Amino acid sequence: MQRLTFILAGTLGFQLILALGLSLGGSDYRAFEAKEPLMAFDPASISKIQIDQSGANSVTLVNSGGKWDLPEMADFPADQGKVREFLGALAGLKKGWVTATTSDTAKRFKVSDEEHERRIVLESAGKQVSEVPALVAIQIFITSNSQLIRLILVRRVGWTAICLACAMT
Repeated sequence: MQRLTFILAGTLGFQLILALGLSLGGSDYRAFEAKEPLMAFDPASISKIQIDQSGANSVTLVNSGGKWDLPEMADFPADQGKVREFLGALAGLKKGWVTATTSDTAKRFKVSDEEHERRIVLESAGKQVSEVPALVAIQIFITSNSQLIRLILVRRVGWTAICLACAMT
């Protein structure tokens, strides 16, 4: 009986030491945290925004004298707060998980140059700052419990990788 108690006490001590060692060692299994910005730009420096769809209409917003206007609609004024909010949201996006890296998947996810849901082109003083096909292309996937998950897939011009966009928190 005393021998069994000694073996069980030794096993318990070993488990406690093992648990302590594992908890002090840290964890590499934390959730993914996006750190790299998707696009590095100052929203105040943007002078022109172009948004288009494949085979559909496009819209251009121009910043003239601190006011955002729609030149194609006789300089109709845009909602200034919404444009600032939009640019702030774009500047705050972080580069998430890379989901694919081939040109075939870019066509399938509709983020290629030829076929895309949305392309956003930002210009500053006539110089292209960033061009992002499908920045707001929302793909909907159905999980096993029939809940909808909305993902934003992004591919910048010049990238082969398609990644998830993560909002800055």
